[in-house]
Amino acid sequence: MKLIFLFYKKTIDFFQPLAYSPNMSALLNYINEKNAKTAAWVAGGAGRWATSLTDDLSYWAAAGVTTPDELDKHLLVCDVFESTRSVYGYKPSWAGLMSMSLAELGEESQRLAAAARADWEREQREQQAQKAAVQRAFQREEWNLGAAFASVGL
Repeated sequence: MKLIFLFYKKTIDFFQPLAYSPNMSALLNYINEKNAKTAAWVAGGAGRWATSLTDDLSYWAAAGVTTPDELDKHLLVCDVFESTRSVYGYKPSWAGLMSMSLAELGEESQRLAAAARADWEREQREQQAQKAAVQRAFQREEWNLGAAFASVGL
């Protein structure tokens, strides 16, 4: 029984790369190009950092990614998934996102970016209003320690 299992596993291990190898060289080249652009961007300025994509083709094959177009869609779905979680606080359906076209995903990504920017701007206005309120509170005459001590004869 063990011998049959080993034969089966060796057969699968041998044929699995062949199932996706025709497109995988284009995918590998595309990944290497993206990683080179990322490395150049990081090297272009102090304080920049970024991650690179793995060039392990078995990883991408297991994720269902075998072409550059599939990689672009996968990365856009990841962005929309994480942005939705960040902006709205919930995780959307991965299957639902994967069923969307690249154009729909792009529109959703732009909408989420606009919502995130609006949230950030609102938070900035609230922080500025809070700082102004604290400064006004410290400038009130009745809270001025010098005036308070003078009013009681100290």
